[in-house]
Amino acid sequence: MDSIFNTIVPYICGDTIQKRAANHPLLTWHQRKIDESEQSEKYMHSQKMPTVNIVGVIQGRGSGFDWNYIQDQTAYSSSYFKGTGIQRSNFLIGGTLSWNLTISFVMRVKLKNNNFRPNL
Repeated sequence: MDSIFNTIVPYICGDTIQKRAANHPLLTWHQRKIDESEQSEKYMHSQKMPTVNIVGVIQGRGSGFDWNYIQDQTAYSSSYFKGTGIQRSNFLIGGTLSWNLTISFVMRVKLKNNNFRPNL
């Protein structure tokens, strides 16, 4: 978004000089700033699109008690590995689609500022 000073690479007269200037560090830096500004503009255009979020959660609970523990008080295990096995589980899956309608007004101003070319 720094296009106020970096809109075009400075032109050097002469064809052979222009070819040599392609490797010049300062001109390469100017070109990179221009490319960065163009990529920033593409990113700003992508902000106008809706966003999609997908969520998934799995939760499990282990128990050393068997299903008939209330009737049979010996229906449990003191083994750690039997107690940590998942016997009850839950899951949740969800998604959202959101669209910020006011971002288009904000982006219009930012793009206008980005494309501003002062008369220097």
